[in-house]
Amino acid sequence: EVFLEKKIDLEKKKKDFLEKKEPFIGIVEQYPEIALTKLLDELRKGNYLTSYWCQLFENISENIESEVIIKIGESIKVLPDETLFECRFSITRWINREFSVACINNQSEFWDVWDSTLEKLNSLAPDVNKSALGETYLAGKPLKRSRKTYEHSLNSPIGNLVDALFNTYKAWDLDPKKVKKTYLIRLEKALLSNGEGSHHALSMIMCRFDFVLYHYAIWAKIILLPLLKNGNENSEAGWDGLFHQRYLPNHNSCFAIKESFIELIDSQFLGKSNKKINKNITNFIMYFAYVSFKTKKLFTDTELREMIRKIDNENVSQGLFFILDLIKKENIWKTFGRYFIQNIWPKEKQYQTSRTSERFFNFLIDMPNDFKDINKYIFPYFQNIESSHLYFYRLRRVEKQHEVIKNHPKDMLLILDKIVGTKIEIYDDTFLEILNDMLVYRPELKSHSSWDRLYKIAKHGL
Repeated sequence: EVFLEKKIDLEKKKKDFLEKKEPFIGIVEQYPEIALTKLLDELRKGNYLTSYWCQLFENISENIESEVIIKIGESIKVLPDETLFECRFSITRWINREFSVACINNQSEFWDVWDSTLEKLNSLAPDVNKSALGETYLAGKPLKRSRKTYEHSLNSPIGNLVDALFNTYKAWDLDPKKVKKTYLIRLEKALLSNGEGSHHALSMIMCRFDFVLYHYAIWAKIILLPLLKNGNENSEAGWDGLFHQRYLPNHNSCFAIKESFIELIDSQFLGKSNKKINKNITNFIMYFAYVSFKTKKLFTDTELREMIRKIDNENVSQGLFFILDLIKKENIWKTFGRYFIQNIWPKEKQYQTSRTSERFFNFLIDMPNDFKDINKYIFPYFQNIESSHLYFYRLRRVEKQHEVIKNHPKDMLLILDKIVGTKIEIYDDTFLEILNDMLVYRPELKSHSSWDRLYKIAKHGL
């Protein structure tokens, strides 16, 4: 009796949810199979109900049975082009997040849906494969920013399909080498997608380059590496995807992309529309320096130094921050940091700026145990720091940093004499306190010309 009542109630909802305009989202969340059945009934009558299909894929509960998910997935193959076009973002996200996992015991159905969706998307107008991310505007005018980015790929139909493909390796516990043909033929089809789809596919593949190169080395070298070459319309998307790997590339990956990376640096690509990729290129140069030091088989010191010289000042500063942070975290000053400064960092004055001095200064005061040795190598590269008050505060108020004043007062005096110009931007008592602290530890510094100059500057605003 209870079962019959429940069945009657469900049939009533199935019959009346459109007529009585009951919230369709609620039906999807509570009774997804009924929502699907009604939509398919209407589809057979020629009623596309596109907005309802979109609501279906956007609001399906994560906790429904896999059999129901499979049925919903099967429905994608019969959707008319108009509905697929309007629902392309919600459908491909759902395939990626839900359908791929549910098909562990029905993998052939996943591939049927995946193949059908990719084929249909590429049979429509090229705009169908555009990312959901729109243009960025400032004062009503669109900013010229690249659309060939990893972020755009994540929010695109083809990007989601490629992501779903990679997700199945783990979800289905597969041996990549045993399913090589199944996967590579589909990756190649995705790379031939229309419009933005081809660079979205490449970006999503390249963000797993270590994985792909390890399992499919020949394919990666024949198919992927040429797409990174200068002049290829998808090169930028490929590099941006590579720069978004979860981990920095291993040595084999670094070696594989070496030739293309050098061409990228020489191509005057830097400074164009994608500022983030410029930053990542610089970080990679620094990372290559670290990898090359360990193996001695990747880049020479001269090659690395020449690449750094081709980077603009802003990105050189960012790259220096990256490598100094790596040296600090890995505690490798003695094994690598010293070598980097001696043999790779450019010696010319034009590469020593206020920003690079900030990077060096922060690094130095954060490494008190190696202060003497570090200062010996980086002291020649200190320049006037345009905004130095933050560093005064750290030296005076943060105990770890204040230790360098106590233990190395004269060295710090000489450093401050180089980084402080003719005035400071904030005249409080912080800088004056630092100078007086030096006299506590080394009273004779009061007669030093550097102390006298700095003292006059510190007193100027008091």
